[in-house]
Amino acid sequence: MTEQTRPEKLLTVGEVAKVLQMAEGSIYRWISEGKLRHVKLGHRAVRVRAADLEEFIEARLKGGQSDDRPADFS
Repeated sequence: MTEQTRPEKLLTVGEVAKVLQMAEGSIYRWISEGKLRHVKLGHRAVRVRAADLEEFIEARLKGGQSDDRPADFS
């Protein structure tokens, strides 16, 4: 398989939560609010492309929080 035909890495909500050290509920909320792009596989399965997660993180590092709430680093 060449690099161009290799499937993209898809992460579960649990994997995204672990990477961000956040609760899964927060990830689902960001998905439902349109803040984190996702792929829906079938009726219930939700995945996040690794590239979309990286873009999400970079956007927050460059532009701060998109929420009106302050960051919680506790």
